[in-house]
Amino acid sequence: MTSEERRRPVTELVFLGRGPIVLRAAIVIAAAAGAGVCGDLLYRLQADLASRLASGQGLSGPASFIAHGSGVQTAWVGWAAAVFFLIAALRIRRGPPEPSPGAARPEQLTPTQLRAGLRREYTTVRVLLVIVALVAAVDAARLFALLAATGGRATTLLATLAESAGLIAATAALALWGWWFGADLRRLGAL
Repeated sequence: MTSEERRRPVTELVFLGRGPIVLRAAIVIAAAAGAGVCGDLLYRLQADLASRLASGQGLSGPASFIAHGSGVQTAWVGWAAAVFFLIAALRIRRGPPEPSPGAARPEQLTPTQLRAGLRREYTTVRVLLVIVALVAAVDAARLFALLAATGGRATTLLATLAESAGLIAATAALALWGWWFGADLRRLGAL
């Protein structure tokens, strides 16, 4: 296996497996810059809402939730997703890919229909990976904005760090799942 063959599935996972390298690099740079800007704006919104809440101003439920920042109620979500994605990845490793659930039983489907169903599932995993990776990047940028603004003295720092690490772990587990699933589909000739 050449190094290009090893790299291809990585870029393929996030829909960057084809096209000019300059365009693919520009997409990655734009996504990173966008996540950084969004993370900073999210932190500024959180800080503004927190100051309003501290001054006694009434906030709506969602605004109050954002104002409180990271905590026990948000730090566990990424870790729970990481566990479920890892379980799914391990299921892929332990046996052949199973057909996606559908209206018809797998025995009634043709090999072409089975492969098409597996490709749709792989596309769904890849779309989910892009979404989770972008959410993790925005949350990591929010963590860095919090660190920069407070010098590491924020009361929500540990919870924000746990939340961000959980989202990064979920991204890694989902990428592993997609990597193994894609390898199985290539081996079966479905890709």
